[in-house]
Amino acid sequence: DARILAQSARRPEYAGMATTLTMAFVSGWRLFVAHAGSGRCYLFRGGRLRQLTTDQTVAAEMARRGVIKSGEVRRCHARHFVTDVLRAAGVEADVQAADLKPGDVLLLCSDGLTDMLADDRIAAILGVEGEPGAACDGLVGAANDQGGRDNITAIVARFDAG
Repeated sequence: DARILAQSARRPEYAGMATTLTMAFVSGWRLFVAHAGSGRCYLFRGGRLRQLTTDQTVAAEMARRGVIKSGEVRRCHARHFVTDVLRAAGVEADVQAADLKPGDVLLLCSDGLTDMLADDRIAAILGVEGEPGAACDGLVGAANDQGGRDNITAIVARFDAG
């Protein structure tokens, strides 16, 4: 966030520049995820998809507070209004930790993917595509087939023993 702030101060055309962040670090079989914004991190284990990050958008916050139903977030006009981004020095990213098991699949993705594909469709693709590159291609292709209205990014990692 400090580098983004410095670039924004040096170059007037970058004034107000910000970015979201979803990153993962693995040490042994321990996963650490840092997150700020609207991207997501999922863990796919045993055919079940679990979202590890919490969406940091106005619409998601409205759903958490009961203003709208969780099923309405995907259609809400405020779904792209991000509440936490890397723009100002000292931003605090959410940090999660989880233990990994052999066979786990990790997905880091932009909201361009999750706006186009529901979690059950993401899980179906991850369940069929065992190789990470093929899973990424399948996810991005399916999102584009649904209209692909935003940038679509997917990173898939598979954790196997030995």
